[in-house]
Amino acid sequence: SATLMARTYDESVAGGGHAAVTTEFDNVNVGLDGASATLYDDFSSGAGFSAAKWGAINGSALESGGALHLHSAYTTPGTTGGSENTSVSAMYPATFNSWQVDATIVSDTPGGGGSDYFQMTGTFAYDGTPGVGPNSPIGSIIANLQLRTGSASYLVLRCSAVTNGACSTYSSIASGPVPAGSIALGVGTVHTLFEQWDPVSATFTFQLDDGTPAQVTPAISHALPPIVPGKNLQSAVSIPASPAGTQASIDVAVENVRFAR
Repeated sequence: SATLMARTYDESVAGGGHAAVTTEFDNVNVGLDGASATLYDDFSSGAGFSAAKWGAINGSALESGGALHLHSAYTTPGTTGGSENTSVSAMYPATFNSWQVDATIVSDTPGGGGSDYFQMTGTFAYDGTPGVGPNSPIGSIIANLQLRTGSASYLVLRCSAVTNGACSTYSSIASGPVPAGSIALGVGTVHTLFEQWDPVSATFTFQLDDGTPAQVTPAISHALPPIVPGKNLQSAVSIPASPAGTQASIDVAVENVRFAR
């Protein structure tokens, strides 16, 4: 894979630093299979990026018309299956407790009986488990609201193991369906997804459009503020054990992101 990226870091233990960088890319040339590089994109075709060129694995593209397109695609190299996701993060630290997005599954081509979806996911709480180093995510409580072409569901997870400072194993705390509202599910329909954490009652609320909210109070020892309060929008494809060359892809347009503390 190849990536164009700009990024800043604060690697101090205490935190509190800040930095900014603005990067401009132009005239990207690509050479395939050992051939000389030829023009791939000069960004002169108007507002936004081409989803066909820039919306591939591990990338997102800002389309004209004001929607963020998340595109995930995967082709199995062997017979064991696999998965891929595309994620965009809210500016850290994303400390808000409720947020809402309008999402449209523009296209969906599942492969091998797998599952493709869009989700809004966030770390909302911490159960008090002693960490394994500064800012350890172990004990973090993560909530996912997932939208598929035919259903919506929620999944509450706990980070149960850490490798090299990052969560490597998650355990499921609660899961279930989120009732549909008056807007029929499917490709091309806009749906409003709402996710909220109430730290006082230690309760999550998940809602799709005007449907009945699904509420869950997970069984955790403490409902403390999260150590690493991240929030992400993500598209994902997954293919079970299938013949080599099995393909899957999904394209999701996201608009009107709102949040409240």
